[in-house]
Amino acid sequence: MPTYKKARKIFENIKRLRQILYVASKYGFGDLIERLSLQQYIPLHERIIIKIAIGNKKKKIDEPVEKRLRLAFEELGTTFIKLGQILSSRPDIVTPEFAKEFFKLHDEMAPIDYNTIKAVVTQELGKDIENIFEKFNEVPHAVASIAQVHKAVLKNGKEVVVKIRKPDIGRIIESDISILSFLAPLIEKFIPESKMFNPTGIVDEFSKAIRKELDFNIEAYNCITFREHFRNSSDVRIPKIYQEYTTRKILVIELLNGKRINDVDLQKLSPAFKKLTAEKIANAYFKQILEDGFFHADPHPANILIMDDGKIAFLDFGIVGKIDKTAITSVINTFEGLVTKDFRKLVNQYVNLGFFDSNIADFNEFKEEFTKQLSDFLSPYYDKSLKEIDLSAYISKVSEMFGKFKIKVPSDLFLINKTLILLEALIRELDPDFKLIDAGLKYSENAAKKQLLETFKLKRFKEIYYDFLELVNIFPKQLKNILDKLARDLIRIEVKTPDIETLSTSLNKTSSRISFSLIIAALIVGSSYLMNSTATNDGSIIQTLGIIGYIIAVILGLWLVISIIMSGKY
Repeated sequence: MPTYKKARKIFENIKRLRQILYVASKYGFGDLIERLSLQQYIPLHERIIIKIAIGNKKKKIDEPVEKRLRLAFEELGTTFIKLGQILSSRPDIVTPEFAKEFFKLHDEMAPIDYNTIKAVVTQELGKDIENIFEKFNEVPHAVASIAQVHKAVLKNGKEVVVKIRKPDIGRIIESDISILSFLAPLIEKFIPESKMFNPTGIVDEFSKAIRKELDFNIEAYNCITFREHFRNSSDVRIPKIYQEYTTRKILVIELLNGKRINDVDLQKLSPAFKKLTAEKIANAYFKQILEDGFFHADPHPANILIMDDGKIAFLDFGIVGKIDKTAITSVINTFEGLVTKDFRKLVNQYVNLGFFDSNIADFNEFKEEFTKQLSDFLSPYYDKSLKEIDLSAYISKVSEMFGKFKIKVPSDLFLINKTLILLEALIRELDPDFKLIDAGLKYSENAAKKQLLETFKLKRFKEIYYDFLELVNIFPKQLKNILDKLARDLIRIEVKTPDIETLSTSLNKTSSRISFSLIIAALIVGSSYLMNSTATNDGSIIQTLGIIGYIIAVILGLWLVISIIMSGKY
């Protein structure tokens, strides 16, 4: 059975790969397929169909490459739409032109019939849908690429929204991820210029993100966490999760009565109300980013409600960002450096956040040059309202600068970039005169004060106090043990330095060889003296001793030479 399943998966992946290549060819990416040597996966009859399709749609091929890729992603469905939406927030990787086009991607899909939805609910919750809900609207409230949403009423009378994952969507996405993982290394191999975009890294990060979206237990946890963070807020409302009815494939969440921002006629709202709403949204996000380190990463107008009481409410917690405490401090300092025009401080925070390669030659000179260009770039934007800033031109210049200095935003921080871009666009709709940067400074100052106070909390003082008491208790005993061992000469301090030992060994060998050489020399000199001696009548014996001395000297000399050669140090 495992072998059968594996073979079936390979077959399905090949079938899907052919579909991807067909769509890519149809939108004018045939040359890319050839460069990757993938045409072998397209049957001959399909190649003929593709050529006919291209001939019939020549006008479409004449469109800009960014638009053609966006249309191809839309036709390929869920996985590629989600990939494009993520890349839309990375103009530093895909260029501003592609990012701007990918912003147009939408995932409104055709609805799934009620009987299929009913079967999923029954299978996941183990009960018939009529035994769980008093009412269940058969007409979907919203349809997206991964899930379908229905309004319902629980048996206790609570109005809820039921989010149901589409059948087989997990299998489809896993198949697409496998194909993308297969294509990414090919792209890097056959298109060397693509390495600067890191296709393999993009696929890895994307696969992690979309797999999290598939598990509604994760979204439920995210919602519960936000609800806890905003439990004392007078401006923000977070819906309740009904955990007893929530699984990997089903999410039951409180229905909040309000209007999504994209459904509100902003022209009918007073300027004062719109400004106040913009402030509430901005402060809510700065709290999430600069204080909680846990933020809603999809501030789309459809994901924020304006409640009847003036509060704002967040929806859809599938995509969130997380920042550790150290990074939060750097982000706070980044805001302060940005607003106070302290560009050196700003660049230092970029270094702390890992934007640069610290192995760059002449790193200080590199920082100086980047600081100067950053100052020249940002200075004209100060004291401008949102309506005075051309966001597209701004993103384009930022991307150009990041590319020039080879700046790479770490994967755990790029969501902040996307979130702030979406947030800026949302607030621009509400109040074009709103100064987001000033609001950021105000909140960052408060966040910095809170961090300082956090250090001096009573709880921390208690921890220090108890650590000190423990040290006071154990120190006399430990000191007494050390003194007793010293008195009994049980403690020996041994200093071992490898370099000194090696030097000592080397000196011993050298001195031994010198002594040996002196002995050999003495034997030669002594033997020569005996051989030339004629002072005695017993000359033959003396000459024999001289010859023996020579032989011993030769043997010792040869042994010394061989040992030196064998050691390799001569």
